[in-house]
Amino acid sequence: MARLPEPGSRPRVLTYVSNRLAHWRPAYRRDLLDDRDIIIVSLFGRDRVLHFMNIYSDDQHRAIKLLAEKADTLPALSYMGGDFNCHSREWDPRVLHHRTTAILLLETAARLGLELTKFTNPGPTYVSRADPNVHSVIDLVFVPCSEVLASQPSRLGDPELIPSGSPDPITRGPSDHYPVACSIVHRQSPPAARRRTIKPDSDEEAEFVSELAGVIGGLKQHPVTTADEVEDFAQAIAGACNEAWLRHSKEFKTLAGYKALRTATKAAKRKFFDARIKEVAETNKRPWDLMAWVKERKNPPCEAIQFNGQPCHELSDLLDALHNTYNAASDRAVDVSILNELPQEPRAPHAPHQGQTMLRGGT
Repeated sequence: MARLPEPGSRPRVLTYVSNRLAHWRPAYRRDLLDDRDIIIVSLFGRDRVLHFMNIYSDDQHRAIKLLAEKADTLPALSYMGGDFNCHSREWDPRVLHHRTTAILLLETAARLGLELTKFTNPGPTYVSRADPNVHSVIDLVFVPCSEVLASQPSRLGDPELIPSGSPDPITRGPSDHYPVACSIVHRQSPPAARRRTIKPDSDEEAEFVSELAGVIGGLKQHPVTTADEVEDFAQAIAGACNEAWLRHSKEFKTLAGYKALRTATKAAKRKFFDARIKEVAETNKRPWDLMAWVKERKNPPCEAIQFNGQPCHELSDLLDALHNTYNAASDRAVDVSILNELPQEPRAPHAPHQGQTMLRGGT
């Protein structure tokens, strides 16, 4: 997830969400805060909504100041982390000062219900590519006060923390920042998996399409010339689709244990076929029994031959039917005089033979 950048620029913050969180309906909340340096992603639990903030603050502390301005309009966060570009003795022992920007950051975090949490493996989070001796702690993690001990954030990709001879599964790569990992204990159960559907070729589908076409047809009458009008037009279409869908679709619940059912079914199939293969390989030793084309085949269904209204079930009955059908006129007299009524055609001349033809026989 990322905010669309302005022409000639790139996104300042990105958020990747695992497919395993699909039931939580992750959403990029531009309605809460729409800025290139801050992104808020929400997960919708059964009881409440969890909000996660990813932030980048430049050397002018723009994002920290913006966050302080918007803090009163934002909900309580479950996580806030990123590159704050802010130095303080509170999180970096090499720094001797604690200036106004750092104080503002901690106060803003407290207003959001968050507290700074220390790394389990302290050390720099930034190391200059030009000079390895230039390093500092500017990547920070904030979590709710009740989760400070449980979050356990750590720096990844530190060569000093890797046992000798074992490869590092996560490295910094070309970046000058260490990756940071943090576990968030949400204590929330995912919402019930519910879906809505419209039966194909039903009256509800026809009504849905008709209503949506009418709304879109009405919107086409208003010209769209500016970026704001395009945004309003898109929002109007989205709202119309949502309202029409909720009005004409029906909700159904998916099987809660569907994943467990698939796992059990797969295990049962594997167990059955393993036992079958073992029986063929060790007991009867007839591997061809696994092939369908060597098994006994049934004759295709057909209707019995009938003669004089009686079915022919025996071979003798079939022979009598064949004989009486094709030899029924064998004992009748034949009158060949009918041929005399046919007109006589002139004989065709034959070309004279030239040469001789010799026939030889051989053994």
